[in-house]
Amino acid sequence: MPLLRTLSDAGVQQFREFLQRIRAGEEFQQSPAILWVDGYSRPLGITISIEPRRFVTKFAAAEYLHAALEPLASPALASDTGLWSWLALFYFDQLSPLGTDGRRTPREDYHY
Repeated sequence: MPLLRTLSDAGVQQFREFLQRIRAGEEFQQSPAILWVDGYSRPLGITISIEPRRFVTKFAAAEYLHAALEPLASPALASDTGLWSWLALFYFDQLSPLGTDGRRTPREDYHY
């Protein structure tokens, strides 16, 4: 199972550019490099495995993430842009699925 990481400032910027390219018509690449390249992301100070799974509902995703992120529980967790951006990119296929026309239409950056 992959280990949870956090995007660096450069990684968050690359993710924003990635979203912009998709909005311009580029196709999503499964497992983009910015998830794993040390210049764009970094391991957390704690080892947390994260499952590449499909969630049936938003509630199921919330339950899973709540349990998985339990070791990181702190007030700062809610505003950890790098961590949430990494998770959004990791689960991007579910957060921005293919439309009926076969294209993705990512929402505004702040959703990710």
